[in-house]
Amino acid sequence: MSKIIRILTDFLHKIGLGFGAKSESSARPMPVEPQTDPKRGIIHKDPLLAFEDGKLVMVVEHHFENVPSWVEWDKDRQIVTITQMNGDLDEARLEIKEDCIGRLEMARNLLLVSLDVSNDNDERIMHSVPVLIRT
Repeated sequence: MSKIIRILTDFLHKIGLGFGAKSESSARPMPVEPQTDPKRGIIHKDPLLAFEDGKLVMVVEHHFENVPSWVEWDKDRQIVTITQMNGDLDEARLEIKEDCIGRLEMARNLLLVSLDVSNDNDERIMHSVPVLIRT
């Protein structure tokens, strides 16, 4: 019986699940990806913005290389900036009429619909992201 326990214990140590004494070889940490400066991209087609029943939706004909993290709109510049998880930024012109800005300021999140980068067809992907309005 002790021979079976020893064999099982050795096996658990080899796969990194052993208890007690450390095995001769230990798991190495995953290499860290080198950090790069954020990239600035341009969204060439104007985004479409819709506000209905307190919900805000933005449709963008753009492939994001990373997952969108939040959206910012700057009133002075009339630019929408979409920041991704890795820090990359993509910007597009988005002029909003003065009488619509008040409703826009009430929104905290928006549904961002964009082209899915994982395939070559026109499938869309949707993210719920926070929105910041700079007035």
